[in-house]
Amino acid sequence: MGLSLNMSSVLTFFAHPDDETILMGGTLALLARRGVAVHLMCLTRGEGGELGEPPVADRAGLGAAREQELVAAAQALGARSLTFLDYVDPTVGPGEALFAPEHDPVTLAGQIVNAIRQFEPEVVLTHGSNGEYGHPAHLAAHQAALAAVSALGADAPSLWTAAAAYRAHPYPRLSNLDDPADLIVDVHPALDAKEAAALAHRSQTALFVRRRSLAAGRPLAVRDVLLTEESFRCQQRGRAPDAFEVWLGDVSRRPEGTETATVPESEIDFDSWWDYDHPDQSEARFRSLLAELPAESPIRLELLTQIARAKGLQRRFVEAHATLDEVEPRLPVGPTRILARYLLERGRVYNSSRRPPEARPLFERAWGVATAVDQDGLAIDAAHMLAIVSSGDDILDWNLRALNLAERSAQPAARKWLGSLLNNVGWTYHEAGRFAEALQCFERAAIWRRENGGGHAEQVARWSVARSLRSLGRHSEALELLTALEREFAGAAEPDGYVFEEIAENLLAQGEPAAARPYFARAAEVLGQDAHLIESEPGRLQRLNQLARIDDA
Repeated sequence: MGLSLNMSSVLTFFAHPDDETILMGGTLALLARRGVAVHLMCLTRGEGGELGEPPVADRAGLGAAREQELVAAAQALGARSLTFLDYVDPTVGPGEALFAPEHDPVTLAGQIVNAIRQFEPEVVLTHGSNGEYGHPAHLAAHQAALAAVSALGADAPSLWTAAAAYRAHPYPRLSNLDDPADLIVDVHPALDAKEAAALAHRSQTALFVRRRSLAAGRPLAVRDVLLTEESFRCQQRGRAPDAFEVWLGDVSRRPEGTETATVPESEIDFDSWWDYDHPDQSEARFRSLLAELPAESPIRLELLTQIARAKGLQRRFVEAHATLDEVEPRLPVGPTRILARYLLERGRVYNSSRRPPEARPLFERAWGVATAVDQDGLAIDAAHMLAIVSSGDDILDWNLRALNLAERSAQPAARKWLGSLLNNVGWTYHEAGRFAEALQCFERAAIWRRENGGGHAEQVARWSVARSLRSLGRHSEALELLTALEREFAGAAEPDGYVFEEIAENLLAQGEPAAARPYFARAAEVLGQDAHLIESEPGRLQRLNQLARIDDA
């Protein structure tokens, strides 16, 4: 092409201090060494991120501290300039909820256009089209950069995005599934510079290693977790269409077609084989399938974990642990899907046998392993179990982590959790007296259930909406929903005593005890046959009988 590297430049636009290093730091250092002017532009100062372990600043001072960290990282990478756009990074919300800064998309794109005109880069680098792991600020940065480059027409630079997807990506969670890689860069020659830049972000170094250390089961150093290959997708060719590849020619390669093919989450959907109401039948089904698999099949270990789970549900805890003992010595080294499954099922057996202190660290490690290997469904399962074994504020925190991951994941195994998680979060809010927030969750759960098959699960979600309406004193609205459910259950083989109970409670709350009485009687008759309620809530049944004026004798 005849490009003169000492007259070339690249503009990198990213959301937070440290994104430049984690996603593309090695590539930036290589470009700087080759005479390409590297200009960094950051959307925020990362004011909402972690404070550090130990804290490097208080919340009010974190933005200033992270600004200086990025200055040091830029020097380590050899950057020519650094610009902050002064948007404020929102604090991470409950359950690790993430947010974009308040911004006007048109104004933001205009600021990037101005920077392009100032630095005249041949290439703009930014976040991928999925925001890596769905971070709203990363998505905002990607969309603004795309709009800016598109607005410049024939004078536009090429737009490349980081963390492109390919089969061997070591951290699938960081890759953008809709951006198959066009270029993979070997950054080993610049790894020292990338490590120095990462260590400059002192407030975030604990975050860098936390999940990977948990997955590995041992402490890792920052260098251990850095990407040694960085992948990129060309979103738009500009006036120097081949510049990026030419600059990096000897340390980069184009992936082969099979490397960017979609990787299925799993060859087998274990959930389709489960009947949780009849674990003995599920165990028999898994054993039959196990007998059909060749000895070397990787699916065998996963099947054994499910056999152990089925034994645990039958309260055969010693046998369940023995089955998992068969699996343990055959587990692969390092974080894998099967390791996440094993940890989950070992933890479940402990929890079912009323040993939650032994279950909790297994669920914590399962969460780390599953997130490290991009198994969002298993990660959500682990967070769901952590909510079960937790207490106090941790219950809501883990439920919200699970819900946030399910909402931003594109994996079917994760998305199918949404109805259950909205229900779980709703009841957590309800038990805390946060009835308006509970109502919002139950309403969303009802919509999700209706759009995903309806059935009894959708009826339960509508009942939960009615229950939260009663807690808010909105009895007429609750009764409207409940009478519709009563009509639906009229032709069912088994009546729903909970609907009768809830109609009665709303009528009583409205000052209509005579109208409520027959519903209390019907609820007492149906729910009085529920073994779980007889054992766990005898006072509730006694109240139903009293309000129905039914003699206990």
